[in-house]
Amino acid sequence: MMSSLALLTLAALHLSRRPLCINSRVVERIDRVSGESSESVWRCSFNRETVYPAFLGRALPRLQERVLSVEEGLWRIEPFHQPLRIVILAQRPYAYQLFGRTLFIGETLLREKPEVLERGIVKAWLSERQKVFSNLIAGDLVADVQTDLLLEILSGKKSWNTKGEQEARWPEVLKDADSYCDSSWKMSEHEEICHHHAEILEGKTWSLSLRPLLSQALVQTWNESSLSQQIQLLHSFPKWVSGPRIEKSSEDSAQGGVLQVSMNSLILASRSLGLSASATEDPLWISFGVRFVSHLRERGFQEVQPEMHLDNLILADGDLQKDSPLLQKMDLLSTKNRRMKLAVKDAHSLWLFPGLRKIPLEKSAGLKAQRTAVLRCGDFDFDWVLSFEAQTEKLFVVKSCDSKVDIDLRPWILEGAEGFALAQRGLNFVEFHLPSLALKKETLDRHGEVMATIQRRDVSDPLFQLLGWQELNWSEKVGAYHPKAYVEAIEWFRLN
Repeated sequence: MMSSLALLTLAALHLSRRPLCINSRVVERIDRVSGESSESVWRCSFNRETVYPAFLGRALPRLQERVLSVEEGLWRIEPFHQPLRIVILAQRPYAYQLFGRTLFIGETLLREKPEVLERGIVKAWLSERQKVFSNLIAGDLVADVQTDLLLEILSGKKSWNTKGEQEARWPEVLKDADSYCDSSWKMSEHEEICHHHAEILEGKTWSLSLRPLLSQALVQTWNESSLSQQIQLLHSFPKWVSGPRIEKSSEDSAQGGVLQVSMNSLILASRSLGLSASATEDPLWISFGVRFVSHLRERGFQEVQPEMHLDNLILADGDLQKDSPLLQKMDLLSTKNRRMKLAVKDAHSLWLFPGLRKIPLEKSAGLKAQRTAVLRCGDFDFDWVLSFEAQTEKLFVVKSCDSKVDIDLRPWILEGAEGFALAQRGLNFVEFHLPSLALKKETLDRHGEVMATIQRRDVSDPLFQLLGWQELNWSEKVGAYHPKAYVEAIEWFRLN
């Protein structure tokens, strides 16, 4: 009798035992695939019996916690239309792709960056509502920045790692493929490519690296809204997400170089986000779109010929390599002075700091700087000097004919021409104040040799009379001349 009772009890326990499952309304199944073997858990409501999965048995509590952390919030905004399947790939460690209603994640990526699971669920919710872009890069950008905003809303904290990163500004935010892959802002879908074949992304990252600029502006706009406004915005959030897209901007062109290509993508993405806000016909969303674009403009966005505004620009001859002493010194200086906007332009590229980011750029058109230093061998005329008039306020020309001479421009950046003269006593230079020189450009002999004329140091020379030179002040301290003049077109020089 007792034996029969024990057997009945065990049978009842077995029948009432719940199989290992995920308690979710959205995720219907999680698989882990390794070679020819696989294991699965199903949604609890299916009550489906499975062989006990060793990997998922250990991982399920953490996975379920992450799924539920975003699932409930998204469900309150609007329910999912279809269930989602998650597949963990053991043999493709950094894979990541949302394909239809299946989210593929590499096992190593999930372990190292577990937050990619929440991103995938949010993207699945968005994909049910977003219109498809014919411009794939712009579509990827919009999807990722809307995901960033939703994760910010759902978690109440930033959904990315900004440790050590500055406020994103255009065009300083631009990155080449290597810098993009090193960034915490790269798309999860590019993790695998970045680990094996980053070069595949060359040419695309000038647009893809815009994500922090767009995301930070969106999140800033959301955070400055009041709590009651945020609640109202959430009610029509699906309408904003499913709004119309601009497929091509009037400025869109494959011509114009990196800055123009990047600006075209920024215009396309920002206009689409703004148009979607207007299409809701909700005054709050329309205001949101206007404030979003305003914050982009504060960060350097402009729907005109793209320009990069710098504090200091250095123009060097030839092509520089990453290990060049000039670039290494500028990178070190910029690392210690992160608020400084500094760049070096060589024959074919623009180098941005810190991080030695290289942007292909043939011409310096579109570059604006408070001060520009030019390393140059040989004389020049005032026509060449005035060619920089629209580009910079101060032009600092250093005579550089011997490649073995180490020219350190850090003193010039930190302390100006006087500091450079003190630190680099063996080098010849001239510093021009171009707005002052431009006052005399109509009467100036623009074709005479500048350095040869200045080297004579004759205040009675017609050139110096035109510039109102009264006397030449020699500084024993720094070993350079500082002219006293009515028109301070030439501020400092040393010509031996």
